[in-house]
Amino acid sequence: MSLDSIQIRRWQPELSSEMLAYLTERIHNAMFLLNNFRSLGGFQTDHPNSGNFKIIFKENSVKGVFCLTKRGNILTCMDQDVLSVDLIELCLDHIVTEPLPVVGILGDWSSLDMLTGALIYNSIWPDVGFVSKEQTYRLQLSCLDHTAKDSRIRFLGKDDFQAWSSLRELFIEELGIRDNLTDQQLRDSFAQLTEDKWHWGYFEGHQLVATTSLNAIYEEVAQIGNVFALPAHRGQGKASKLILTQLRDLSSTHNCQQVVLFTGTDNLAARSLYERVGFEPIGFYGMAFRK
Repeated sequence: MSLDSIQIRRWQPELSSEMLAYLTERIHNAMFLLNNFRSLGGFQTDHPNSGNFKIIFKENSVKGVFCLTKRGNILTCMDQDVLSVDLIELCLDHIVTEPLPVVGILGDWSSLDMLTGALIYNSIWPDVGFVSKEQTYRLQLSCLDHTAKDSRIRFLGKDDFQAWSSLRELFIEELGIRDNLTDQQLRDSFAQLTEDKWHWGYFEGHQLVATTSLNAIYEEVAQIGNVFALPAHRGQGKASKLILTQLRDLSSTHNCQQVVLFTGTDNLAARSLYERVGFEPIGFYGMAFRK
């Protein structure tokens, strides 16, 4: 594809309406971009999730949005009809001008797959340490059956940090990905997100045995993730009860109408769980991290 009609522009306030219209039409692939823009703006700050947003135009139409966050993750959402090796190389030219190491990519599967190959081809990455094609799902909360409140499930609070952090370490180890947040960044994030009621836990007595989180929110759409149960507590319906409580709270506490999530295409247990709850598959997302 010729790049004659392609431009990549750095975000400016006057481009917000066009960019947001593009992203909201592709919301199941764009929740991290939308959430970060809503809460942090379009320029990089000291926050690890902030980044300089770049917009891909073909003639006068938005065809993609990407940014490199301060923590080193490329967030991407691009239309397949403009994807080409030349366009990906042009995007990389913009990314490498920022004085940050690229440690990961999250976004629609097609652009992520090409970006991963380009990072290796250009020796920016020595190799891929982790890559996963993810099935995306959607659920309208109006279709959800109301469930009785379970006293073992609650919002996490600031005093739960140590227990939550231990489960998070096991979750990351099980996935085989690297943690690119410092301990202080993790503590600061947990304190803010628990205040905002973004973390849930399932307790057996005083022991936290399963967790789930709200990863992003934009208008009336929520993205959930980081669903994890200790191995000894799997296959007992606890994750299902936890998610159902989370979905109820997303409707009543966060005023959400729709929920999206993604999970590995080969994670048949998780996919079966989400489909039993009522989620419908709608597309493919991806995650990749350098070796």
